[in-house]
Amino acid sequence: MEYLSQPLTIILLCLIIAAVAYYPVWRVRRRGRYSPFSENRLRLPGESLRSTMSDLHSKFALWYFLLVLVLIAFFLLPTPLIHAPIGGVFLLSIGLVLLNLIAIRIIRIVQSLFDYKLGAEGEEYTGQELNLLARYGAFVFHDIPYKYGNIDHVVVGYDNIFVVETKSVRKPAGQSGKKESRVEYDGRKLRFPHFTTDAPLRQAQCHADCLARILNEDGRCSIPVVPVVALPGWYIDRTNCTVSAVRVINPKRGNSLRKQIGQRRSCDQFNSAVRKIEQLARVNSPLASITDPDAAEHYNLWTNEPRDKRNPG
Repeated sequence: MEYLSQPLTIILLCLIIAAVAYYPVWRVRRRGRYSPFSENRLRLPGESLRSTMSDLHSKFALWYFLLVLVLIAFFLLPTPLIHAPIGGVFLLSIGLVLLNLIAIRIIRIVQSLFDYKLGAEGEEYTGQELNLLARYGAFVFHDIPYKYGNIDHVVVGYDNIFVVETKSVRKPAGQSGKKESRVEYDGRKLRFPHFTTDAPLRQAQCHADCLARILNEDGRCSIPVVPVVALPGWYIDRTNCTVSAVRVINPKRGNSLRKQIGQRRSCDQFNSAVRKIEQLARVNSPLASITDPDAAEHYNLWTNEPRDKRNPG
């Protein structure tokens, strides 16, 4: 009974900790106060990546909890069973395999978190710099999802619409120990100091082609859609650049795109494009469905989904 009481005690403590952690959420939602947000909001730069990071944090917590449980299970095993010739070796082998699998999974999650964090910071930086183009009459939208992925940024100008794909690339150390910050663009490929690729160019072109088809469904939008790759923090060397449909820029203050926005004027095509892109750039559900403190009556506390989707209340 002694060995049985210890696991039960640990399980009871875990349940108490979980209940204490979730009680404030339950209490706030029962106060009878409603969120003022009732409309779909515009998406923020890097929102998809931040959402993915949130999921990875949850997975990290789960796997870390499993790691702790495996370690606790070893400490709670009866001493005679551990010292048994066959049983001890068998349990030790299983434990080492489990610990190895869990450790590998945790390491992969942590590596992914660092990569997504870098990508999210790059999109946020690029988005903030592109927002400065609003002073010249442009409309800037961010993180637009569609069936082939998501478009990082769209700048709607009077003469051009720019589809901007942000790529955050870590700078390698050169022979002198200083950071390498020059990338060569020859019109076909990006040649970084440590690798060469054309994937961002193809991705930006695909996004631009798809957005052009969406905007021109009714045949009334003839504003050119220009694909752009933004490389925050990099100097773009175009010495050997041939003619290319994809532009590569450093997004600092949006200077590379400012002159191509066009002059302020009343334009039906411009206004129509802004309306269509704005619809795409808004989230699928209102913020109130998530932040409504009185949602306990109408929403599942764990998933934030309506209890009755036909009549969410």
